[in-house]
Amino acid sequence: MRQIPWKKLIETFIIGAAGGAAFYALNFPLPWLLGSLLFVMLWQTLTKRPMYSPSPLKNTGFLIMGGFFGLYFSLETLLRTTSYLLPYLFLSLFLIVISIGMSILFAKWITIDSKTSILSTLPGGLNTMVISSDSIGAKTSLVTIFQTIRRLAVLFIVPFLIVHFFTDSDADTDDREMPAPDFDGEGSYFWYAIPVAAAIMVRKKGPLKFLAFPLLCIFLMNAGGVPFPPLHQSLLIAAQVMVGTSLGKNTNLDHLKAGGKYGIFYFTASLILIAVSFGLGYILTLFTDLSLSTALISMSPGGIVEMILLAEDIDADPPAVITLQLTRIIFIILLVVPILKWYFNRRAPFS
Repeated sequence: MRQIPWKKLIETFIIGAAGGAAFYALNFPLPWLLGSLLFVMLWQTLTKRPMYSPSPLKNTGFLIMGGFFGLYFSLETLLRTTSYLLPYLFLSLFLIVISIGMSILFAKWITIDSKTSILSTLPGGLNTMVISSDSIGAKTSLVTIFQTIRRLAVLFIVPFLIVHFFTDSDADTDDREMPAPDFDGEGSYFWYAIPVAAAIMVRKKGPLKFLAFPLLCIFLMNAGGVPFPPLHQSLLIAAQVMVGTSLGKNTNLDHLKAGGKYGIFYFTASLILIAVSFGLGYILTLFTDLSLSTALISMSPGGIVEMILLAEDIDADPPAVITLQLTRIIFIILLVVPILKWYFNRRAPFS
């Protein structure tokens, strides 16, 4: 059994919690997630001291978030959000086409193959694109670097813009608050053991399963009449620090430098995708009853966990953001990636 480096673990979480507290004091968006991410990343890079945040802690953070987000869902919210799917998919397809078009242009201008370039900009999630790059034959190391650049750009730019420029100050948030179901005392917390067990059973399927399976279980049990008590807000803060420190530990500035001069191309692509997604978000409000802030977050090019937290943080519509962001990821995994794989395999004999 591997011995846990407790000193490194404690140091990592002290730095992460300090970053979250600093961002919270400065009233920054997503303070506990982004503050812990940035402080751990900078501390690790500047001091050359490797941080330690094991996967089980990150997965625990996802598990807690899944529990929180699952409480938002009911049959009514699910039926309401499904009415947004058709216009959202059409607009997401446009965003994906823009992403692929930019990638093809980059591949002509710089010495990076088109497979790697396309997967480096697709808004389908870092982990998903890295796994897909291996199946398509792209350069996984470069996809990881450029997708990390995209993720960091989105994480620090989108929340700032939405909080300061696009939040609906007059939005009616009465139906957006965390629900507090009726329950018969502390014994009802026992029901949380079922979604926890479901997540543990599929733990080898990837970290996002720790978010998705508790969410799905709680929704189904709620729909079946099982009462869940509300979770304390301090648990959500702890979960964000767990995930943020893990992201910060795995994001070293020295690694980003490995992208060399080409990193600026993919940073620029991220800025363009953010701008395009904001325009598409506005168009989405014309075809649905979504608020502007909810539509912008839903169209934003990832990541899904951070966008859900942002929706919760500004009293947007978390169920809609969860449903729509997951829809785009599933669309990319089940349709876009297979089409790209077919295209490049078909083209291979002629290249």
